[in-house]
Amino acid sequence: MRYDKNMVKNAVIGGGAAGLACAVMLARAGREVLLLERGDRLGRKLSATGNGQGNVTNAHVSPDRYFSDDRNAVARVLARFSWEDAVRFLESMGGVFLPDTRGRVYPAGRQASAVTDLLRRELARLVLHYKRIYYLVQVAVYYLVYAVQRQVYPVVGHAALREVV
Repeated sequence: MRYDKNMVKNAVIGGGAAGLACAVMLARAGREVLLLERGDRLGRKLSATGNGQGNVTNAHVSPDRYFSDDRNAVARVLARFSWEDAVRFLESMGGVFLPDTRGRVYPAGRQASAVTDLLRRELARLVLHYKRIYYLVQVAVYYLVYAVQRQVYPVVGHAALREVV
């Protein structure tokens, strides 16, 4: 079975926190997305972040807290997507987030799995209403390279093309 390259123009490689957020943002912008994940479950590691409590960002984020040869580049990135933007994005899916006394921002229930659930539920909602997100799980890296080089997305072995519902 082959995945038609003309169906989806945007591929996100990796179904972790960044990949899930990117897929949600692309779908919300009206783009179709193919989300590729090597593992058997989207957002698996995200459920353990922040010692299981789900630390999603820090209210004290600033360029001087990053190791970089170009602090101006870091400042430009942070100016385009601040810690407040990250919190607003997660709250737009129904989450409630609070900073602690050190500025670390957690889900109100202090459960990292709540963040994973928010992102997966939003993906499912977007699929249900717009049919814009598809994902492949358990796809090895060399199959991804093959797919990109040939501009086709083969479904191999026990991997299966599935919608997120």
